[in-house]
Amino acid sequence: MRRGQDISVRLPGLYLIHHNKPAVRVRHYERPEHVVFIPLQGEIHVETPDGDLVCGPGRMLYLPPALRHSLIASERLGERLIAMIDVPAWRDVGEGELTAAVIPASQLAKEMIFYLLLHPDVAWPKPLCEELVLTLSEALAAASAAGPMESAHFEGKAQDARVRKSLEVLRTSLADPVSMHVVATRAGVSVRNMNRLFLDELGLTPRQVLIQMRVGRARELLLEGLPVTQVALECGYRSLSSFITAFRQLTGQVPSEFRRLGRR
Repeated sequence: MRRGQDISVRLPGLYLIHHNKPAVRVRHYERPEHVVFIPLQGEIHVETPDGDLVCGPGRMLYLPPALRHSLIASERLGERLIAMIDVPAWRDVGEGELTAAVIPASQLAKEMIFYLLLHPDVAWPKPLCEELVLTLSEALAAASAAGPMESAHFEGKAQDARVRKSLEVLRTSLADPVSMHVVATRAGVSVRNMNRLFLDELGLTPRQVLIQMRVGRARELLLEGLPVTQVALECGYRSLSSFITAFRQLTGQVPSEFRRLGRR
């Protein structure tokens, strides 16, 4: 893709751009969508009301909807992928804390964005778009959930009956795609109130708790000797890349290394 040219495509629920221009400056700007920048060359500097963020190759930058920000790209090198995800499309995969963040880049997300940019007329764009949105949202949730593993202690810390019911639903749904709207409905609360209750009692959002539960279960299955791909599926991950990323961010090891060292 030539320097100085943009390639973009509008697809179900999202707008994708390959941006190949250095020295870009945008002042006091905001978008109604969720925005993810994936630098390929050069860095981007973003100023937000909560602080400044710097993102380069190997990382990606998330901005929530309607966040007023300024952006400056590198002077000499400036190539990046941009994904703008409509709010309803993002909400379909669950609510979380909507704060700007720099997180490890998802190789799978990069490959899917390039494929969709080069093949926008594929016969099945909607499932692939949904998979891309899921991959990006799970990468963000996994990065924000990283920290001491607590999956065995959530029920003991929860005092509110609605939180305990939500935990029960999450615990019995580790192998399946989980809608936070369904979890909240079964617990008798709204998604917003469920998020607030979880943060008050557990210090994590429901989706962050789900990730810790899944990684905790994955550790058990790996020590039992199950193949990594099977463990990923049994812990609710539809892509091996997403599973490995989440596992590494919470444990500091890739699944195969954890199994090898743990079984020793």
